[in-house]
Amino acid sequence: DISDVSFLHFLRFILHRNRFLINSDISHSENNLFHRFLWNFYIHSIEYCLTYLWTQFYCFQPTSFWFVQNKMEFIRKIRYLLKKSNPLIIKNSRQRFCSNHYVRYRNNLMLATDGNIESIKNWKTFLLILFDQFFHSWLEPSRISVMNSYHNPFSILGYVLHTKTEFQKLEIQFLHYLMDTSLVLKSLCGVLPITYAIGLLNKGGFCDASGHPTCKLSWTTLTDNEILDRFNRIMKKTNQYYDGCRKKKGLHQLQ
Repeated sequence: DISDVSFLHFLRFILHRNRFLINSDISHSENNLFHRFLWNFYIHSIEYCLTYLWTQFYCFQPTSFWFVQNKMEFIRKIRYLLKKSNPLIIKNSRQRFCSNHYVRYRNNLMLATDGNIESIKNWKTFLLILFDQFFHSWLEPSRISVMNSYHNPFSILGYVLHTKTEFQKLEIQFLHYLMDTSLVLKSLCGVLPITYAIGLLNKGGFCDASGHPTCKLSWTTLTDNEILDRFNRIMKKTNQYYDGCRKKKGLHQLQ
């Protein structure tokens, strides 16, 4: 853990005692393991700081459906009790009901939130100040790009990420009657582009452009168990790669 103080002192002791790492050309190379270790340690410290801030700012994190119901009921009670005293507290409590999604792949960091454009610009300014003042590292503003995933989906690691609006029906029970209503939620979804997987298998000669399997002469000498074992390994790797997708019906085209 990054909060382990003994490990931080131990790392500082190694860097202070081992002058070979500081004075030699090894410390200036970006392809050695020691440089990668320091860079990943540095990135992990940033992620730990951001995680702590998000848990402090957004105390109403949607974890499940029943918790969302309780939070909405709790906010309704706050509005009823404090609407005559201080409505600013109620407004701020409603603004905190949002979700953040964080993804890092190599040196690419992605932050997805369901806030408005003003809150996203504030987050961009906050990240620039955080890197400059706290981590003593200047981050070019042009390296932070803001895009609307609802209208412009983008691809990462074979997934197409976009914002999806979901409607959930629920019943609110009052003292003497029930009222039907709908809860609108926005979530970050990953869509499985089956054409990418079919294209890779087509390049390897396992299927044609439409996804139908092809036969090779070398496969005719294999037994049925060997063919099924190869097919089982391909499907396991495919399912492991696309295990994060919510809808994997397109994978059945490979069978």
